[in-house]
Amino acid sequence: MQSDVRSWEQQGLVSLWRYTKSGQDSPGWHLTADPLGALSLISLLRLVDQSDVGSSVTLALTAPLSSALRVPNKKGGSVDAVAPTQWRIEHGPEGHGSGTWHFPAGVGTANLSISGPYVAQMISGLESIARGHGDASVGSSLAGSSVLWLWWLPRPT
Repeated sequence: MQSDVRSWEQQGLVSLWRYTKSGQDSPGWHLTADPLGALSLISLLRLVDQSDVGSSVTLALTAPLSSALRVPNKKGGSVDAVAPTQWRIEHGPEGHGSGTWHFPAGVGTANLSISGPYVAQMISGLESIARGHGDASVGSSLAGSSVLWLWWLPRPT
């Protein structure tokens, strides 16, 4: 099954960012994607979840548009955010029923370790993005990790 993960090719637009101002209503990581990008991530997550060996894939990210940054920024005004250019998603065979979620707020490449029920939750959020909806979260902010917020991609005006 590992060869299926290696043959996966990223498609579409995927943006990931964190806000730098404290007091943000939705702390943690934020993601948006166009429908093709969301469907591409769903395909990847299904492949890694079916694999019986660990896998790691690095995605190229598109800088978020200012309109996308404003979707979760309910306070309006200026938007201070940092956006990595790469995102490494690591998946290991599930060791216990609760799964793995570790998404630290580091700099440089964003690193997510995911398994178990978090994979299905993320797929569900991405399916919503592919339909033009959003405002969901996945993960936990325990043990130095961050929640991932999933948002719709604003339509061009």
